[in-house]
Amino acid sequence: MLKSLKIRARLIGVFGLLILFILLIGGINLYNMNHLADLTNKMYKHPFAVSNAVLSIEVNILSMHRGMKDVTLAKNPEVAKQAAATVAEDEKKVLAQFEIVYDRFLGDKKMVDDAHQAFLNWRPLRQEIIKLMAQGKREEAVALEHEKETVMVGELYEKVETLNQFAQTKGVGFFKMAVETRDLVFAETLGLLVVVVGLALVLAFVVSRSITVPLVHLNAVITRIEEQGDFTLRADIAGKDEVAQSGQALDKLLATLQPAMRNILSEAETLSAAAAQLSASTTELSRTADEVNGGIEGQAAAITQANQNIIELTQSIQDVSAGARQVHQAAGEADKAASNGVSAMQNTKAAITKISESSGKIVGIINVITEIANQTNLLSLNAAIEAAKAGESGKGFAVVADEVRVLADRSNTQVEQIRNLIEISSQNVTEGTQVVETTAEYLTQITTQVQQIGQQIASIADELTAQEQRADEVSKATEEINEISETNASAMNQVSVAVTEIEKTSEELSGMAEKLKDLVQVFKV
Repeated sequence: MLKSLKIRARLIGVFGLLILFILLIGGINLYNMNHLADLTNKMYKHPFAVSNAVLSIEVNILSMHRGMKDVTLAKNPEVAKQAAATVAEDEKKVLAQFEIVYDRFLGDKKMVDDAHQAFLNWRPLRQEIIKLMAQGKREEAVALEHEKETVMVGELYEKVETLNQFAQTKGVGFFKMAVETRDLVFAETLGLLVVVVGLALVLAFVVSRSITVPLVHLNAVITRIEEQGDFTLRADIAGKDEVAQSGQALDKLLATLQPAMRNILSEAETLSAAAAQLSASTTELSRTADEVNGGIEGQAAAITQANQNIIELTQSIQDVSAGARQVHQAAGEADKAASNGVSAMQNTKAAITKISESSGKIVGIINVITEIANQTNLLSLNAAIEAAKAGESGKGFAVVADEVRVLADRSNTQVEQIRNLIEISSQNVTEGTQVVETTAEYLTQITTQVQQIGQQIASIADELTAQEQRADEVSKATEEINEISETNASAMNQVSVAVTEIEKTSEELSGMAEKLKDLVQVFKV
């Protein structure tokens, strides 16, 4: 399945899945943090507020009780009046705190009503003690304060303390729920992180292997072609990605060059054989000319034989010339095929460069994920500050906030590992670019060698043209010998000179043909 996808599509798919899992972890953590915030808010709004209000009530009740003692111990009415005013102020504070308790108490409201009613029942007794003090009945007021007020205040204090104990019990319950939620968040987040990291490693291994294995194989094939000159090798890489397309382009190029080089080798062998035949004909012609020069008796027959040899020589030269033209045409086709291969390698290099640019864009997405993790860390620090403000009751939330910060740091670490995996993938793409560049260089060398072969063949064709001209000259000379026998000796001398030149040229032609064979036989076709 991966082989049917482009490398860019593979990378986008892998990192899309990783981003999806990271967002899932972030969503779950956000939900759990909201739940913890709700528990903290309830703990602060209900048990914590009720506990503080009850403590304030108890302090003010003790202050009022102490104030009533000051009333009974006052030595003049003015002091008693001031003490009574202080008690009245404390009473207002207690009533205000009772309203807070009644509004935020999570238990049975009857408990609050009982404590409130007990506080209200204390008022007539206080008023009676103050009235007795105003009438100068100090002993009765003191007795009433010791006998009834002390007992009533003790009962009131117990009822108020019951409210405090209930609030503290609720607070402990909320704290336990917060701790349980924290443990659940930690377990879920840790499990998801393990899954995401494992999935990331597996996907990175699979995608990296799907890229590097074909690249290594392609590089090995190109290296063997460069070292051995074997045009029968094929990459045979299946798939639709850039590496597979490069391998398929290389196979097409080799398939095009192989028959062209085979034709060049065949024509080179033909040219060599024709050159050998030309050399043999030249030797025969030279021997015939020597015989003619040695005696006049076989002059006519020798001239006739020489003329026949010249005709055969001319035909051989024409055959060799035709072969040279065919070889030159085959060399041109091979040059064109090699040039097309260089162009295909350049297009492949451009495609791999686009893949490298896509990896750079994915690095930008990873940076955004890092920023999200940093924001999560900042939120955990703010939550820790708010928990610190809540005092003793917020310790559990502070621990949870610290765990969230630790998880954010772990997320940063995992994102850094993903970034490293991207860098490894980018390095693999760079190696692929180098392989393509090496292939282009090898193809350029092949093009250069084919051009050299074409130049050699062009030189041979020029020499063959010169040979045809010399053969025509020899033919004309022999015709003149047949027509003018008196000038036979002079004509035969000219023939000897021409034959010597032809023999020299045939040797050069034979050397060129052998050199052409050596150039072509380097390649295995």
